[in-house]
Amino acid sequence: MRKERIDELTTEFMRKCRKSGYRITPQRMAIYRELLKDEGHPSIDEILAAVRNFLPNVSFDTVYRNLISFFEAGLIDSVEVYGGPRRFEPILDPHHHFRCTVCGRLVDFHSFYYDSLSVPDEIKREFNVEKIRITLEGVCKSCK
Repeated sequence: MRKERIDELTTEFMRKCRKSGYRITPQRMAIYRELLKDEGHPSIDEILAAVRNFLPNVSFDTVYRNLISFFEAGLIDSVEVYGGPRRFEPILDPHHHFRCTVCGRLVDFHSFYYDSLSVPDEIKREFNVEKIRITLEGVCKSCK
């Protein structure tokens, strides 16, 4: 991710934190920065390991609670992959994912076609659809 985009997302994150009543602490900023650095949709354990490189005493609970709070406040998004750990991402714009079934890599992509899919009537009658996110699965170029 480009430095300008990281700066933009960090500024927006801090603004939203203040608006949501979250204090901006070194731990919170470290967690968010690590989330920005890892474009592979890191898990809680991966973020914890990265944050511990410069905040060695940070606990799993601190990282977990902050990520869940960020998600619940709409500051970040969560990606749940079948059979895998819950993953997080800072990108809130509409997009979709490709998941490699060999290495587990998760890649963002944009598609106007998928964004404009119509929801089947039987789903509309039973549910209030808030977001459409498609996950394609297959084998990535590296694993082919």
